[in-house]
Amino acid sequence: MKAYHLTTGYPATRFARMCDNHGERGAMRELIMSDKIETGIVGCIECGIEKWSVEWAVIHLFPEEFSSEERRWAQVKFDEAKRVVGRKRKAPKVKVADPMPA
Repeated sequence: MKAYHLTTGYPATRFARMCDNHGERGAMRELIMSDKIETGIVGCIECGIEKWSVEWAVIHLFPEEFSSEERRWAQVKFDEAKRVVGRKRKAPKVKVADPMPA
């Protein structure tokens, strides 16, 4: 995982731990089937390395190793993470009024 961090700038520490505990494919399944959008996919998209994400790998690199339900969830999470990052980038800068003006 050190090489991954050095080449991408994104430290996948949680995924590395999960790989140690469950193996690579098991860790991928755990992330895909969890009930939330993980920070890893959002971080990958923000860094411009979405093709390094677990979701991308499930959909495009190893589809035959995952069930149709797992691939569907990977796609749902990938699409939602792209929307989250898009909203962050498009969020207007809002100036908050000072609640205690001088």
